[in-house]
Amino acid sequence: MLDKKYFDNAWKGVSFDPEKLAEREYNIYSQELKDDIEIVEDKERYIETYTKYLYDWLYTESTCMSWFITGPANFPVERNRKRMESAMNKYDKFREIRKKIITKTNKINLTIYEELEKNQVELENLKKIQEYYKNLNKSKILKDIPDDELLYLSDYEKREYKKYNNIPAFKMISIRNKIKTREERINILKKKIYLKENTESPVIFKNDNLEVIKNYQDDRLQLLFSNKPNPETIKILKSKGFRWSPKNSAWQRQLTANAVYSFKFYILNKIQEATK
Repeated sequence: MLDKKYFDNAWKGVSFDPEKLAEREYNIYSQELKDDIEIVEDKERYIETYTKYLYDWLYTESTCMSWFITGPANFPVERNRKRMESAMNKYDKFREIRKKIITKTNKINLTIYEELEKNQVELENLKKIQEYYKNLNKSKILKDIPDDELLYLSDYEKREYKKYNNIPAFKMISIRNKIKTREERINILKKKIYLKENTESPVIFKNDNLEVIKNYQDDRLQLLFSNKPNPETIKILKSKGFRWSPKNSAWQRQLTANAVYSFKFYILNKIQEATK
């Protein structure tokens, strides 16, 4: 499924044995793609997305050079540094896109308490990685550390970090941003839990046919109909991000201020018009 020419060209300027490296990486990503398409729903679209970001990274990698290979005379240090950073960014983007798709495919709906615990564990792990990177940069002995002791790094990252003997600034920034995102999400979840435990009534609307509740435990705004809504109403709900949950027998979406606003000032009026 993968085009091997991208791998064959990727490391010609940085490796003494690019053919062996290309063969190994080709086998690794071919197997990964084969495993992934066994679990994703839209296989053709996934293959298209996976190869797009993979080839984009490999092409950028093919523009990089090492003076060990080309020789030190008139070596374009600054231009090559920018290309190496670009290659690392393309690689990170490739892995991020894959992770998002696979995570979404295997996503399990968590309660608000489970999500809080999950984010707290992830935050703790991110801080450990951040501290580990800081210590590596302070030690300045990356080249002397065995590969099996270089934690949290892919094989590609190990090669690049040993070459420059430091963790690039953009990698540190990426970790800081992830930590900030987790901290913000944890604060939001804690506020929602507080509201859940201190709100007298979660019902925001109720009549003979419809009850709308804030389900703080599942972190969902839920619309409970006494009878199946008509096609026009279903169309309205879907247009605003609501999806049917057989488990809860409700039309629902994530509980946010925007979700409540959409119901009060758009959906309710449209439903009433559709049922006239």
